Amino acid sequence: MQRRVLMKAFLLSLVCGPAFAADPLPPLPETPMFVERVKSGALPPVAERIPRPPRIVREFAGSRGLRRIVTDANATTFNSVVAGGGANTVPVFSDNAVWRIG
Repeated sequence: MQRRVLMKAFLLSLVCGPAFAADPLPPLPETPMFVERVKSGALPPVAERIPRPPRIVREFAGSRGLRRIVTDANATTFNSVVAGGGANTVPVFSDNAVWRIG
């Protein structure tokens, strides 16, 4: 009985798995208020203005997944939300909603 249930669950995951896979994010449209500034070169395009997701590279021993080190943080302020795109290496922790510097 358990083998049959397990086999059904496995087959269902093969069939439905791609339906639940995350689609890549669409490109962000340019803000109408900044179109002229981007065209004149005063501002970079929107893809260069938004922060990248932080790159988490290594974890502390025994942390059970709640602490990491980020090598490209754009800030060093304690307890601020971490975002990538900078040149700072900082320890971070998860508050189960976002990664925070600390």
